[in-house]
Amino acid sequence: MTPSPTDKLQTQYIWRVKARLPERYRTPCKVLARGKLNTCLVEFEDGYRVTTSRNYLMKLETLQKRIAKRKGQNVNQKTIIDRGMENS
Repeated sequence: MTPSPTDKLQTQYIWRVKARLPERYRTPCKVLARGKLNTCLVEFEDGYRVTTSRNYLMKLETLQKRIAKRKGQNVNQKTIIDRGMENS
């Protein structure tokens, strides 16, 4: 399937919580809708959707910056996702 122009504009997020949906930890996702009281509808790459707090998400860019700052190196998106899959 070819990505639509709107898919390219969406910010990529990472599921950052192990307490809820631990199998999804560090899994890429996207926000489909934002609601009241800091909630959002999230869709993972496999099509699974969940309504959750936005506190459970982190922008991929933010995670990349934090890891690079800790290690003093550049980290790309593939590295972050690969690390998340190793932890599963």
